[in-house]
Formats: sequence, C-alpha cells, structure tokens
Amino acid sequence: MKFTLLPTERRGARPGGRVLLCGLGLALLCGLAPSATAVPNRPSPVPIADLERGADLIYGPTGCMDWGWMSIASASTLFEVAQEVEGTFYLVSSGLSGLHDEHRLFLPEVDTHDALLTSAVLGSDSEVSRIVLEPDFPVLITPYDTVFQYPYEGHADWLEVLERARNAGVEVSSASVRRVSATLVRYTLPGGRSVLSVELPGAPQELGTLSSMSRVFAGRGEMLTADDAVELYVLARPLMSGPRLRSTLELMTAERAPLERDGRSDQRSDAPVLVFPGGPLIPHAKPDEQELCARAMAGLKPAALVPRAGELALGAEELSAAAKRHGLRYLAANLKVAGGDEQRHLFRRYAIEERDGLKIALIGMVGQSELEDLPVAVRAQWEIEDPVVVFGKIRRAVDKQLGRRPDLTVVLMGTTDGELLNRMNNIVGADVVIGSRGGWTQMGRREHQEVVADGQGREGVRWAKPLVRVSGPGFGVGRISARFGPGHRDGRARLSAVVHERRPVKFEGPRDEAYGEERRAIEERLIAGWNQVMLPDVGPIVQRHPELQELVYGEAVLYNGHARPNPRSMPASFTDRLWMRLVTNVLREQLGADVAISRNLRRQTSMIGPLQRFFTERWLRHPDAIRRVRMTGGELLALTARLANRSRDPADPRQIFSAGLDPITGRVAGRPTDPKHTYDVVVTDQVLSDPEFAPLFAGKPLDERFSVTEEGQWRPHEDGRGLTIGEVVSPLFESWLDPEGDTFDSKNAAALEALLLDHSKRYEPRWHLQVDELSVRGSSLGNTSNVGTFAASKETRVNTPEHFSIGFRSQFGVQYDGPDVLWDNRVAAQLQRQEFSVDGQPATVQEAADDLVISSELRFNSVKIDLGEQAIPMVPYIQASYDTEFTAIESPTEEDPDARLPHQHVLRAAIGQVMTPGNWLKEVRLGALFQEDFSEEPLRYDGGLVTGMKIELPVFESVIFKSQLDIRYLFPDSNDTESDLGLVLTSVSQLVIPVTSGMNLLVFADYYLVGGKLESNRDFGGSQVYGLGLDFARYFRL
Repeated sequence: MKFTLLPTERRGARPGGRVLLCGLGLALLCGLAPSATAVPNRPSPVPIADLERGADLIYGPTGCMDWGWMSIASASTLFEVAQEVEGTFYLVSSGLSGLHDEHRLFLPEVDTHDALLTSAVLGSDSEVSRIVLEPDFPVLITPYDTVFQYPYEGHADWLEVLERARNAGVEVSSASVRRVSATLVRYTLPGGRSVLSVELPGAPQELGTLSSMSRVFAGRGEMLTADDAVELYVLARPLMSGPRLRSTLELMTAERAPLERDGRSDQRSDAPVLVFPGGPLIPHAKPDEQELCARAMAGLKPAALVPRAGELALGAEELSAAAKRHGLRYLAANLKVAGGDEQRHLFRRYAIEERDGLKIALIGMVGQSELEDLPVAVRAQWEIEDPVVVFGKIRRAVDKQLGRRPDLTVVLMGTTDGELLNRMNNIVGADVVIGSRGGWTQMGRREHQEVVADGQGREGVRWAKPLVRVSGPGFGVGRISARFGPGHRDGRARLSAVVHERRPVKFEGPRDEAYGEERRAIEERLIAGWNQVMLPDVGPIVQRHPELQELVYGEAVLYNGHARPNPRSMPASFTDRLWMRLVTNVLREQLGADVAISRNLRRQTSMIGPLQRFFTERWLRHPDAIRRVRMTGGELLALTARLANRSRDPADPRQIFSAGLDPITGRVAGRPTDPKHTYDVVVTDQVLSDPEFAPLFAGKPLDERFSVTEEGQWRPHEDGRGLTIGEVVSPLFESWLDPEGDTFDSKNAAALEALLLDHSKRYEPRWHLQVDELSVRGSSLGNTSNVGTFAASKETRVNTPEHFSIGFRSQFGVQYDGPDVLWDNRVAAQLQRQEFSVDGQPATVQEAADDLVISSELRFNSVKIDLGEQAIPMVPYIQASYDTEFTAIESPTEEDPDARLPHQHVLRAAIGQVMTPGNWLKEVRLGALFQEDFSEEPLRYDGGLVTGMKIELPVFESVIFKSQLDIRYLFPDSNDTESDLGLVLTSVSQLVIPVTSGMNLLVFADYYLVGGKLESNRDFGGSQVYGLGLDFARYFRL
C-alpha cells in the first residue's frame, strides 16, 4: 500500500511536526474511526422451532487455557510508517512487563524488559510516589494492542498516523481502532525507577492486585525523523486469555437454545456437546502448570478431547494416569501404543452422545505431525494410522453399534497439518470436521446452510464433503447448531439446517476470577525466572553482514516453521534460519566438533529487539538429544549430498541446518571436504531417526555421554551424562550475562556476532601431515598401436609393451593451510614393473609406472575472488616440482644391450589460478607452465599451459568415486627433438571401497595420452591401465 503524507500543524507543535496520513480508501482514512462497539465473546444459541429437533456442538481452542495470544502488531505498522517518511522506528526494549485490566495499563517507563518492576508497584510494601503527568492524554486502542506516545505535546501526532494506517489494513471490518482520552500517571519506587500507568475513563482509585490484572507483552520504541524524535509505547491486548476463555466456555455450556414444543415457547433444549480437537496439556510445562491446565479443562466436563503433542510427550503410561486422574475423555481412533506382541488402543476410538433423541457420533483422530517434536524414545511408543483409512472402519463400527447411521457424525482432528485436514474435508460419511489450526483474524463468522428436502435430504446435497469444515478455532470459540425436521430417512432424522458461528474471545468480557488467581500465581513465579535479557537486539549485527541479511529478508522466509515474506523495510529479528545458525554454531563450538547438524527447532513466538529468557528458554525447550560421531570425509560427502537436497527450498520447514559445513559447496571450515580426513560431527537423535539420514549413521559408534571441561565446554566421557540442545546452548547464554546487572554483558557482543556467521567459509590455520595413499596394486597395461612414435621420450608409459605387473604407489606430504596462504609440500612415488628372464638370455624389465615427484605449492588465500552466487573461491597459486624416476628406461641396441635413455630430471614451475568449488568438484586449475629438462646436454627450456581438475563423489554410503585429470601442453620451439612431448594428458579414475577400518579396495582405470612437437611425431598415442589395489593409507591417518 502506498501512502501520501501531508504535513499539518497543531497548537504547540513545530511546523511540519504532525503528519496526516491519507491515501487509498480516502473516506475511511480521513474520516472517523470505526465504531468501538464491543462484539460479544460467544455465539448465541439458535432457537429450535416447533416440529424440529436440535443438537448444539460447542468447540474451543486446543492447549492450556493460559496466557492467551499476544501481539504488538502496531510496532510492525510503525516500522512501515517510518519508512514512508524516511524516518526510523525501532524497539529499544520489550518484555512481559505490562499489566492490564479493563481500567489500567502499567509498564516501566524506561526498562520495558523488566517485568518485576511493574510487579513491585502493586506488591511493594514500601512507599511509592504518584504524580499525574497528563490529565487528558490520548491513547490508541486497536484489536491487538494499545499504543501511546510520551511526551505528546510539541511532537508529531503519530497516534493519528497509526490510526489511519491500521484502519487501512486488510482486516478493516474488524479493525475497531479507536482513540480515547486517558490519564497518564507516573509511579516512582524508592530506588528512583518509574512505572507509567494509563488510567482509562472510569478507573477506580484502587490499583487492584497482581492476580486481577493480565500480564501482557510491552515494548518501548523510538520514532526518529529528520525533525522529530519521540518515544512510543505498545502493550498487547491478550486474546483468549485463560480466565476469559474459561468463563466464556462455562457460559456457553450453560446456555440452552429456546425450544418450541406443542405450542409452548418457554422450554429449553438439552445441554450442548462440548468438544476440543486437542487436549489441555502443553509440552515442557512444569508439573504444577500441567495440573492446573488439566483441572481447568476437566472442570468444563467436555464430551471429547483429542490428544496432541503435549499429551503424547508424557508417554503412554503417564498420559493414561493423567487422563484417569482428571477424568478427561480422550478419543483417538487411529492412535495405538506400539511395542509388545500386538498394538493396542490407549483411548476409546469414538463416543456416542444423545441430545433431543438424536444420536451424535464423536470420532477423534491424531495427526502424524504431532509426533515430530517428541523425544525419539517417546515417539517410538506411539503408532498413528492414516485417519482417512481408519475413518471408514470406525463409521462401520458405529453403524453396527446403533443399528443405523448416526444422526450427526463429528470428526475431531488433533492436527494442524493442512494437507491432512484437506483430505478429511472430503471424506464420505462425516457431517462436521473440526481441526486444530489457529488463525490471525479477529473477525467473527456465521454461516447458515439449508438442506433442501428434495426427497434425498442431506445425502442429495452434500456430495462427498462434510457440511461444516472448520480448520480450527483460531482466536476464539464456536457453536454448531444442527436442526432436524420431522420424519426419518433410513432410520435417522432428516437434517434441515446447520448454523455455524465462530467468535473471538477478546480482552473484554467475563473473567473467571478464581481460575485467574491460580493462573496468575503460576505466571508470576515463571516471570521471576524469565526477566533477564539474554541476548541483545540482533538487528545491528545483521545490518553489518550481508550474509546474515540473506537469512532474514526475502519473499519466503521461515518464521516459526512457516514461510512468509519479510521485506527489508522490517527490522531484523531471529528467523528460523538465523536462530538455527546460532544454535548449530554453539553446538559445534561447545562440543569441539568440525560440523554440527540439527533439524529446525520450531518456535511458537517471535520477537524484535532484545531477547529475554522468556524467549530463549522457550525456543530451546526441544528434547533433541546430542550425539557425537566420527565420520570420514567420504561419509561426510554422502551426508552433504542429502543435506543439499533438504536445503534446496529455503522455505521448507523440514530443513536440516548445519554449522561448519556448507551443504551446497561441501566445504568444511573453508576447505573442500577431504575424503581421507576424519571429521567430528555433532548430530541430534532427531536427525538420526530421520529415515533419509539414518542409514548414513547405521552401525557407527556414537558418543552419548559428556562431561564439562574447565573452560565450560563439553567433551565425550563415559562417566558423563546425556545432553539436550538446550543444556548445551543455555549455559553459554548464561555465561554472557553481566554478573552485576543480570543482563547481557556488551563485552560478549563480539562472541555472539562470531557465532552468527557462517563458519563453513572461515579458514582456521592448521598444519597437517597426511598420507594420501600407500597402496599395492596389480594391473594390465595396454598401448595404442603407434606408441613407437614416441619411443625417444623419457616417459615410461609409451616405452613399455603391453603386460601385467604388480607395484606400489604412495603420496604423502606436509601442509600449512591458513586464511592468508596455503603451503603444500608433498612427495609422490610409484613403481610398477615386472622382470623376467629366459635361461641364457638377459633379463627383461617392463614398467607400467616409474615416477618420483617432489612438489611445493603456495596458494594466496588472502587475495581470493568469490565467483557466482555460491561464492566459489578462486585464488592465485605458484608451484614448483622436480620430476624424476627410480630407474632410467632401457633402450638396448645391437652395440649396447644395456643401453638406457638418459635418466629423467625435469624441473617445472607453474603460476595461475585455482578454484575449489567444493562438494563433488574439488579443484579446477589453469596456469602458465615453465619447464627445464636437464636430463642431458644441452639443457632445454619450454613454456606452455597446465590445467586439471579433481572430482570426488560418493556413490554409495561409503564408496567414493575419485577422478583426477592433469593436462600439460608445451608450445613448439626451435630446439625441439623427438624426445619432446607437446601434450601429456593423464586421467586416473578409481572407486575407493572400504574393506576394514584401515584398508580400502581400489578399482581403477588410468588413461595416458601424449602428442609430439615435431612433424614426425605430431600424432596422438597413449596407453591405458586397468587394475585392482589395496590402499593402507587409513592406517597412517594423522
């Protein structure tokens, strides 16, 4: 939406200080605000006419009746408004520091994160001073929050700007944004810290108590423009808060629809049927909170509930005990307890309720996704069948029990899986399907469906779809009224109409004071432990690093497991990808590993600005247990390929996140994955149980117990203990707190920033002594028919007849690899020959390989260039090598049967560029070549080009395909002889198959192609070698 900003003036304001927002929807934007008339929190009963029968169904939201849902949505609008005027709005601090009832709003004046400060005003026995700051003070109340600015006089009226912007939103019909006049009061505690109180019209003198007020989220922000600066405060208005939700449901279950029978209109219908598509238990809650949640639900006496993740996390035995203890009637037709000789149902599959002589079938179904966040051991206790398949079986069982079809069939879906709900919305035989999804709208909804009596009744009009399909309760409660006309069809009543109405449970309305007091006592105990600011605002860090901005902004960014657009006009905050970058980096560092891997730890809340313990604890409550495993580079490459497959869609909530490893390029700590290197990998039991990844870790020893070091890190130890992700990450956050201020210490900001960056691209210097190959091999050599053309050269491969031989090959070296330079020194040797003789004849020697190469290479990492979107590094290099042989090539003549070609001595120097794309393509190089051959007099110098590449690709779980191509080309010059080769191409490909922990089987093919420089040998010829070998280099891994 585009706005036009028109400056106006107000008494006491600077010229241009006030902004009037006009634009699209002019009548609404520049006219009066919508009516502030409160909408009832509950749908009204539908009368039952004479000759009708009726049954009412009431449904409520899933989970515990607790804090409710809170949002300071106006902050987002203020960010957008600030951008329109080329200004800036940002949250300075925020937290669960607000207290709210129908008459007052409390929040700290400065330290908006400090929840205990507002508690002190209401609970302090010491003297608190009170002063009225503004007797006629404007406050903006929206459906989601309350906003005010202070100071107000002499500044732009941002409330008016916000009011017009909010009323221009999509949800205009439920905007209900209104401006009221209030009294602004400041309470000052003895220590000098202050709390602001907004007293709405009609507020009593008494402040009330903590238990009578709702704890809400509050934030303090600053609006900065070219000519103005002012602070704005935002307090959430909780939707579906526990005390109001419970009171609403109590009133709804007590209400009866007006009933007309036999000419009398003073009768009332039977009680409605109360159902919930989910249970009251929530994951990770403490026992006292769980008990209160269960008792609050049990007191409503629901006819049916469906167990969800909170219940399933308890395990079969504990859940069964809790259900019996509180008398909770769970239904779960497709849920079974796994294990034993046969599976069994823990709960009833369905229930039959009777109202007004009508039979109502209630069927509970659990979604497979409810198992995703459970501990692996607990998840193994449950088996969930396909609800669509199970429904047909249950429908036949109900029909058999009743001897006919029920009059109304209701399916309760304990899932938020949209795909599964869509499938259930098309099943045959259900009248009502109620899911567990939430919703953002506060808009009430009412739909009325008439069933035309065309001789077929409901069977003729509803096709295969249920009449009422509810994705979920959203922010409120619903009533479904089914009305049946006279007569029957196939033994059941004729359905004539269905009325479905859903209403949000807003901040206004009745409140269960007794439950509220119990609930608030628990909340205040929790608040006391959640008050610290654990992490600072991540926004400034994100703005300094483009790589982090890619994790935060985009058209489809993962927030709490769901993809949504996040434009750059919005302030930076923790998205799923940014949060998991931090978590996995902490795991990698704290456990001393090269790589850390975790699934997406889905969050239920989001926050802009500093993060309190309230958020970090909730975000780290997942039960994922830590494991550490050692993997070869080849095994890690196979893992990388699967990680890359999961990373193709950045908006996929099933992503597996990694630190230290780039799944696209296959780089670890800035280097391509080395198949011969061993890597320490931290992984969670949730990843290990993923069917796509489980085979990669099958049979590998896992470290499951850890002990803490003096430095506060964790290392494997047999006498240690098991760890979850939270038990590793939270202590590090704790260590960052200022011991005096009990908040994040700014001296740790650099450490936090480092852990947000991508360590897969960051070089860490290291010396490395490695044995790349130490093998024995047997092979068969074959030549092209024209190799005699190149017989004068000193290359063994074109001077040997076809034969079979046995030999060895080795390659080892010392390497320094740092962020500025890589220095690689290595020795490569191979000798493969056979020697045979006939009595009386000289011995004949045939060699398939005879080489000794000593090389040294420098790569200048400090001047690298990143190519393409994947930032493939390209660095300059220089290399020097000495190429010789163990024995000179035999070249017998009639005069001298023992004659040999000159012993090979060649110096080469190359300078060029080398790219290391990573993943399967390890290296590509191109350079200028300078060669000096001093095998014989006179010395000869040549110049040319050199190029090559290396490929390493996992074929199976631990089998590696390796291929290396090297090409040298020397330009023709005036001193060329028949011994000079202009082109030498070597291509070696092999399968590396592990046999034991220290030995590999090699299956290889070696191709050699040469071309001469003179007219007489300007042809192409070569040889090929096929063979098998055993490589023992893994025994010498250092």
